[in-house]
Amino acid sequence: MSAKRAAIRRERKERRKAEHRKAPDGEARRAAEQGRMDGRTLAACIIINVLYDQFGFRDKRLMRMVKQINQEALKFDQEATRFNLEFYAGRLQEMKV
Repeated sequence: MSAKRAAIRRERKERRKAEHRKAPDGEARRAAEQGRMDGRTLAACIIINVLYDQFGFRDKRLMRMVKQINQEALKFDQEATRFNLEFYAGRLQEMKV
């Protein structure tokens, strides 16, 4: 559990740094951070909606899935996980019509 708390603390620290940044690129960094947070929220909402409507996921299954996703999200800083994410992101971009 401490790894999860540490990851949350790191993310909060980055947000605070972006909020208080006085440099010329401060506004851009704040916008980028807000966009990242909004993008995560939007992606989660879309995925949960599709799982609910098209695949029959209901509250219990969705909550269990969200709990597992939160545990796996801590691994995003690991090099192997980053490699896999970038690989599949590239594949998705190639499939885009």
